[in-house]
Amino acid sequence: MSFLGLFPLAFKRLRSRPWLALLLVLTTALVIGFTGSIPVFANAVSSKILQDEIDVRAHTRGWPIFSVRVSARPDARTPMSVPESLATRAWVGDMLRYWTALPLVSTYVELQSPMYTPGISCPHCYNKTSEQKKAALTERQRQVILAKQRGETHIGEKQKTT
Repeated sequence: MSFLGLFPLAFKRLRSRPWLALLLVLTTALVIGFTGSIPVFANAVSSKILQDEIDVRAHTRGWPIFSVRVSARPDARTPMSVPESLATRAWVGDMLRYWTALPLVSTYVELQSPMYTPGISCPHCYNKTSEQKKAALTERQRQVILAKQRGETHIGEKQKTT
């Protein structure tokens, strides 16, 4: 006897007993639902337990459970501008959050390029700026720092409206 011959018989039985058909559909839906929800529930419980353990250790010691330092050192062959370094910081932070499923307490960028001088040059424009322009920018940056030390707003910065 072929298995295909059982299908017409099964459909005839289910048509004659609608409550049996409804019960079969509901049972199948419940089995699929429970089977699919077990890994989701287990993952949620595991994540909650891990987060509770991390919180306890962080509050006991007063610092995060672990820290990560990522370093990128640009040079003349592979310069990295300040916006590129900020974008890299955001990307690395997003990847750490995604792959560890843990929150980040803080991120920062430490600029250590010899070609970077705040207000004067960055690795992107270092070789494109003349010495005369660098001298002018150096003087401007000095004036900005002096104005900040005096508590004044530098003439080149946007003025606050009162």
